[in-house]
Amino acid sequence: LAQRGISFDGADQGLLNMHFRDWERLSFVYNCTPSGNYQYVPAYRHFQSSIAVVHFIGQDKPWTLGRDNRYNTGVYGELLGMWWSVYDRHY
Repeated sequence: LAQRGISFDGADQGLLNMHFRDWERLSFVYNCTPSGNYQYVPAYRHFQSSIAVVHFIGQDKPWTLGRDNRYNTGVYGELLGMWWSVYDRHY
């Protein structure tokens, strides 16, 4: 599949989901991806108090963007704030 470029979402997750059809997918709370095109605000709002892992995919990461950046709005901004809060508690 990878050599032929076949993936329903254009990325590795699509390949994994197509190849391993009977596997248990991670819940939204363990794979919340704010920078993904498939991040849904309703899902975030529904699960936001239970989110355990935020998966910042792509080039932009909280530690490279810095605290004050152009993305500090909406759901993405809320998740960046959560990340910085955890960072501040431990570092």
